[in-house]
Amino acid sequence: TTSKSTSKSRGRSASQGESESEARRALVLPQELGTLDFKEEFIILKGENPVKAEKALYYLDPYFMDRLMKVSPKLASLTMELNKTKKIFGVKGLKYPSKEKMLSVGELESEVLL
Repeated sequence: TTSKSTSKSRGRSASQGESESEARRALVLPQELGTLDFKEEFIILKGENPVKAEKALYYLDPYFMDRLMKVSPKLASLTMELNKTKKIFGVKGLKYPSKEKMLSVGELESEVLL
């Protein structure tokens, strides 16, 4: 990242001065990484410029939760109980189980087989 600064000065005499300077700095400093909000992230790909992005927290997004319910009977059941309804697909305004509840029943993680 490059920042540009301009300064002007006037003295008691008739002379005036103006200067312009450019300073390069890192896109983000190591200490700034520690202060990132939980929802922010950097995407770094080889040969590409880094991208600062907002994380997609799928457990807060109805689009992703609807897709997850289609493959997760546990989540579908929890959502039906929470909303006291049998119809959960294509319904707007549903309440979803909390992140903690979904973690407790193993719905936000999966086993990795190597």
